[in-house]
Amino acid sequence: MWTTRGIVSAAILVMGLTFGRQMVVWWGPEGGKEGAPPPPSLSVGALGRAAAEHVLEFGDTPWRMGRQAIAADEKHVLTALQGRCAGIVRSSAVPAGAPGPAERDFLKKISEQKPAQEEIGKWRLYALDAAFPMVIGTRPAASTPPPGDGVAGLAWRVVTWGLAVPMGTNSWTIYTFEPADSGGDVSPVSRVPIPPQSSRILSIRAADGSAVVSFRGPDRPDACRRFFDSWLAAEGWRTVVAWRQHGTAWSVRCARTADASRESLDVFFVSGGSGEMTGLVLRTPLPNSLPKGERP
Repeated sequence: MWTTRGIVSAAILVMGLTFGRQMVVWWGPEGGKEGAPPPPSLSVGALGRAAAEHVLEFGDTPWRMGRQAIAADEKHVLTALQGRCAGIVRSSAVPAGAPGPAERDFLKKISEQKPAQEEIGKWRLYALDAAFPMVIGTRPAASTPPPGDGVAGLAWRVVTWGLAVPMGTNSWTIYTFEPADSGGDVSPVSRVPIPPQSSRILSIRAADGSAVVSFRGPDRPDACRRFFDSWLAAEGWRTVVAWRQHGTAWSVRCARTADASRESLDVFFVSGGSGEMTGLVLRTPLPNSLPKGERP
């Protein structure tokens, strides 16, 4: 289960991304031909926009977090929170493994409480009396839950929970949590690979399909470039700006048109000086109308 510290850390990450929208400069004129115009500025789509819903995944942790700022009074923010969690609980898979002590204690406490919403035998949604609006969603761990309530509540598992944090007058930030392997996820995040022997640090996707994946791995720039070149070619990406070196950093920009939609992809990685390399992959949907002179 998530802690308050985890929520605050995730919020700081999203705020940092918002700031980064204005500060990121990966595509300066360095390294280009003298007199040549600099490449187009980096496009990040809805990433970092407070009003856009973001989904964050932290490395290989089994949970992911959604975050969005909304304008509403307390009554309507609770309705919005319940609606968001109801959508999640209907489709979420039951977490793998056995429930921990905190989850078992919580399920015991709510076993006699009437759900705010439910579909008999399939899912339950509880609105908790807490300092901030909070909602918990559960699903049965077995295909058919045992009859009755009480101890039978242990046959259910927590699959989502959410809370709304006040940010000012009629201003809230909604946070939701769900298993990372909820099933049916074909998001841009899940379709972005990382080099062999690397690990994901943080993945973020926005409601418009924009996504950024950060990773770390062995300091092997040549192998990293070969890996992405192979994947990009196999997936039908064309190079817009070829690999460029900026000191210990490397970057490449690609684009493609598929199924009447256009998107760009930027890869950036840098040597850390201690045998380790860190990098980012940014995937962004683009307007369908092509700029004059640009070929698909």
